[in-house]
Amino acid sequence: MRFQQIQKYENGTNAIATTRLPSVCAALNISPNDLYGRSTPPAKAREPAPQLSMFATKLALAVDLLPRRLRTVVADLVRDLTGEESPT
Repeated sequence: MRFQQIQKYENGTNAIATTRLPSVCAALNISPNDLYGRSTPPAKAREPAPQLSMFATKLALAVDLLPRRLRTVVADLVRDLTGEESPT
C-alpha cells in the first residue's frame, strides 16, 4: 500500500474496500467489529409488525396485483371509509 493511498483513506477521499478490511484489521491487530462496534449508536427498538388476519393478507396480495392507478384508488377508498389521513 502506498503512502498516497493511506493519506486518501485518512482524509476520507477514498473508502477502504470491504475486501481489504481483513488485511487492514490484521495489520492493526483488531477485529472488523472494533471499527464499528463502539462508534455506532444502539439500534432503536422497533415495534413488532402488526399481525394481519388471513383475510387481510389475501386482500393485500390481491390489491398488490392491481395496476398502480387502481391500487391508489383502492387505498383512497379505504382511507375514506376508515377516516384515516392520507400519508404525506
